[in-house]
Amino acid sequence: MIDPDYRFWADGGMTDYLDDEVFVMDWDQQRHYTISGPSSFLRIEDEEKDGCAAIDVLKRHMNQLDPGVHTIRVNAEGSLVSTSSNPEEDPEYAIFYPSLLDAPSLQGCPTIEMSKLVELDRFGPGVDLANYKDENGIVKKVHILGLTVPYISTHSIHDDREQIFKLDWLCQLTSVVDFLNLELRVAHQDIAPRNIICLEQASNRHQLQLFDFDRASSIGQLGWAEELNDIKGVIFTLYEIITLDDSYQRLPPSERNLEVVMNLENWPQRRNLDVEVPILRKHLEEWVQCRKNMAPNIQEATSLSRVPEMPKPRPIVDDIDENGTPVYISLPRTQRHLARKYGNYVISWERPPSVTNPSN
Repeated sequence: MIDPDYRFWADGGMTDYLDDEVFVMDWDQQRHYTISGPSSFLRIEDEEKDGCAAIDVLKRHMNQLDPGVHTIRVNAEGSLVSTSSNPEEDPEYAIFYPSLLDAPSLQGCPTIEMSKLVELDRFGPGVDLANYKDENGIVKKVHILGLTVPYISTHSIHDDREQIFKLDWLCQLTSVVDFLNLELRVAHQDIAPRNIICLEQASNRHQLQLFDFDRASSIGQLGWAEELNDIKGVIFTLYEIITLDDSYQRLPPSERNLEVVMNLENWPQRRNLDVEVPILRKHLEEWVQCRKNMAPNIQEATSLSRVPEMPKPRPIVDDIDENGTPVYISLPRTQRHLARKYGNYVISWERPPSVTNPSN
């Protein structure tokens, strides 16, 4: 089951300073809701609230809503005024996925239809546990909806505070970051103990695994941010592993000063280690210095990018001209009601809620 703290997310909104409109994602049902009402109540401009009022409205009224309702209007006290299931007001987008045939790097990879996956659990936003029965068949038309990964039943290094951390695991972490940054030209951008597992039963040099690449980006490209660089991530990760202090990781990225941590005379040891703290710090400092001595422009990596380009979606009908002829265009997404209006095939991700009373 998805942790209740992560089920809902305020995904932006609009305001004219009299009325606010907030878009709330329900990861359990995998659908968006629009919550509208007076600015004095929803307070979208209040950064500290961060959509909390809209999320509270959805939690409070969700059990009263018909399945087709996607828009909720409340008054200045947060009481329900009206709802809407009008398709033209649907906040959901239709995503147009690329054809598998247009992705040469994925040819030969095993595929499975989404309808064949059997849901076992919902772990978090966009992450489900599923299984399937292997079968042979001929697939005539395939689009890439997502990628599956093996499920490993173990705790992250953040959750398992009794796990002994090894020098070899730190070496594996710095090596994999070098491989990502310098060979693949990819930045993970969210290196932290919560995204690392250490498997003692695995073969040597393959015991540490870094996961959760949802923030990863090609270095220097759209989505890449210097303040999220992986060198910083490794520094704060090792500090947290040793001290069990995640206060630096919880700071906004722009406020994380790696020099403050590196210059601390003492990193208080609160976890069992297979070597002394100074030995771990020595490896870290040497690695950081080595990376600093490389080309100052991180975009000048040691090799060209080996990450294949994302294939573009195939054209869809975006309009009908005055002669009644469909107008085709290649778009990553459009409003769902418009996609359906022109007869495009739409993947629907909605599903029934696993929890019927999210207010608790």
